[in-house]
Amino acid sequence: MKNCLPRQLTLVILFGVLIFFGCSKKEDAEKSNFSVDGEKYYISTCNFINKGVVVGHNPVTYKYELTFKTDGITKTDTSYVGSGSFITVTFYSSDESGLITGDYTYDGFKSYDEYTITDGIIQEKYKQEL
Repeated sequence: MKNCLPRQLTLVILFGVLIFFGCSKKEDAEKSNFSVDGEKYYISTCNFINKGVVVGHNPVTYKYELTFKTDGITKTDTSYVGSGSFITVTFYSSDESGLITGDYTYDGFKSYDEYTITDGIIQEKYKQEL
């Protein structure tokens, strides 16, 4: 039987070193924030949700919701709960598997065409209990 312990130990040590040094850089933490009126909010999670096909739109487009949240915010099916801050933006794409690379522009008329953004929410110091 072959002894795999040295190989496994090497992989565990390598993985530990990557986690320790890869996740402890201050500049990485500085990049994970958004600012509102000069106040920084540190992002703890990001959700990208496919909300499905836009009914009645021709050609077919898909609605996607991108949300950046701080600690304390949870997204339910219909709302946000908890205490913290978040930013949500709604995108439209012709690809059912995700956003297509390109420039997206704001569409105040809500045409739901591909490469458009329609809705956005910025909530700072939000508090909503269940």
